[in-house]
Amino acid sequence: MPNFAASGALLQQIEKGAPVDVFAPADQKTMDQADEKKLILPETRKNFVSNGLVLIIPLGSKIPIKSPQDLAAKEVTKVALGNPDTVPAGRYTQKL
Repeated sequence: MPNFAASGALLQQIEKGAPVDVFAPADQKTMDQADEKKLILPETRKNFVSNGLVLIIPLGSKIPIKSPQDLAAKEVTKVALGNPDTVPAGRYTQKL
């Protein structure tokens, strides 16, 4: 039965003995942690997808945002992002 949750939460479940046939976290860091904790068979590890950071602005926004650097404009008053401690997109954002 599939179990869809945040990568960190899934890793914690595996650490506590949850039965798993396939672990597909959202980032390399979480897979590296699983490897370091000897929760996976290293020879079975395969990278099969990738992801990246995207910017989404509200429809009708008058602020000209084309890149992450544009978020520093004084007109930008609110930015939402994932928690860097637990969400890959948050970690990607920190690297900008």
